[in-house]
Amino acid sequence: MAEKSPYNTFSQIYDYVTDNAAARWLPLLVTTAKKRGAETLLDMGCGTGTLANQLADRGMYVTGIDASKGMIATAKKNGSGDFFVRDMADFSLQKKFDMVTAIDCITHIVDEQNVVKAFRNARKHLNKNGLFMFEVITENYSYAMSLENGFGETVGENAFVWEDRNVLDFHVINLSVFLKKKGNQYTRKNEQILQRLYSQDTLKKLLKKAGFSQVKTYGSTKLNKVGKHPKELVFVCER
Repeated sequence: MAEKSPYNTFSQIYDYVTDNAAARWLPLLVTTAKKRGAETLLDMGCGTGTLANQLADRGMYVTGIDASKGMIATAKKNGSGDFFVRDMADFSLQKKFDMVTAIDCITHIVDEQNVVKAFRNARKHLNKNGLFMFEVITENYSYAMSLENGFGETVGENAFVWEDRNVLDFHVINLSVFLKKKGNQYTRKNEQILQRLYSQDTLKKLLKKAGFSQVKTYGSTKLNKVGKHPKELVFVCER
């Protein structure tokens, strides 16, 4: 059975805490699409659709999927792209794309078998010579974040508290969101976000199992070499 990842509470503050993801990825994707003549893109785990909508604004035909109804509702509200509630490990859109992306979402699949299913779905939805690009955090990132004492911020009239922990091969986020009601009353919603920290070798093995034979790994969206202690990994996979 495919994993579900509701994250409806997370969707309330998603854009606030991930505001740099689109900024980091947009130049690379625009350049890559132009170089390859790519016109269509599927964004798996699209969240609130910020990146997908920015790509659509630049002329690409973009489809986004996410398992969270809250995320997709926001994506539809903020843009004109095609957005669907779908699980990365269990979906079929009956069409193919020139490019498929999965930005900081593969680690949210904590079962290796479902990671393979997600990779197979990415490959299945690619046109011939299509490109699959994704990013994951590493144990170095998780460890650095766990050393901090968490943080809290206000977002308009609402607020949230965010705490990171590193537990074995997992990065655990405990999130509390405070939504303002009438007067000085607030509703508190709690959600735990669990990410599995896959090694570079493990992900390459799972990609091969899913049918990808040409895989390159980089240390960032600038496509620099992977350093000794990378905090993120970017994979570029040809169908």
